[in-house]
Amino acid sequence: MILSTSDDGEVMVVYTPRSRVVTVIRNDPQKGGMNTKRMGIKLIRWKVFTNNLDRILSQMEEIMEGKAMDIEQHMGGGVYITMSSTYPFMQFREYYKDDEGNPKPGRKGIKITFDELAEMKCHIKIFNEGITGFDEMVPCYQVDGHDEKVCRECNFK
Repeated sequence: MILSTSDDGEVMVVYTPRSRVVTVIRNDPQKGGMNTKRMGIKLIRWKVFTNNLDRILSQMEEIMEGKAMDIEQHMGGGVYITMSSTYPFMQFREYYKDDEGNPKPGRKGIKITFDELAEMKCHIKIFNEGITGFDEMVPCYQVDGHDEKVCRECNFK
């Protein structure tokens, strides 16, 4: 299943049922449409993203209007959504832990502009409806008795 944010397919989202991974792909039209960046996101983390999409878009709009903000939202594992008034786009970014155990941004990530994100929102519901069992998925932090101190999804290694 494929979701494209524009006619030229600059940003595409592809779901692979066997691995239960959503892959975000950024194509570079100046390089003949060859994909230059891709990032796989576990399906449950995609659920966290889509559950928070309205809030993310609202924050992105505030950034575009000039409000100074730095946002890091943990999606699970080492994956974060980041936005900053310094750079007017949203990123899916993999983090690692430094020697003191503090999360730090890694090299693996992919950016999505505000316009691409807004366009993506128009199609995400239909995209998600095509994923078997997506609506029934529950992120770990919404489960009764969840303890984020021992949860492997909340405390990445």
